[in-house]
Amino acid sequence: MLTPINHEPILIGSTYIPPINDYFRNLGAALDTIFNLSNMTILVGDFNAKHTSWGCPYSDTREIDYTHTLCNSIDVFAPPTHTRFGTASASIINYALIKNLNWPCTIDSISELSSDQGRL
Repeated sequence: MLTPINHEPILIGSTYIPPINDYFRNLGAALDTIFNLSNMTILVGDFNAKHTSWGCPYSDTREIDYTHTLCNSIDVFAPPTHTRFGTASASIINYALIKNLNWPCTIDSISELSSDQGRL
């Protein structure tokens, strides 16, 4: 938790969700648990979920991630460039989910940090 002066606390978390489709049977419930811990939340990480709304060339089966964000007023902040690099598999799988934080912000990917994955 981060508590700026004269401001309510902000929960900041990081996550990694493996690319195996059955790893999270109910990703929405897991996100609910995290986002219900605090009124203002920032969750960043490698979600291994692709969707055209944040710049991927296609959407994958983890669309529940995107659907859940829409239904729960969670903003998706994704960089304008790929966060995973590979032959015919470049995509944006690292991004931030933000709830109730109305501050101007940008997000960028730094590809030089790893040979195959950018980091936020």
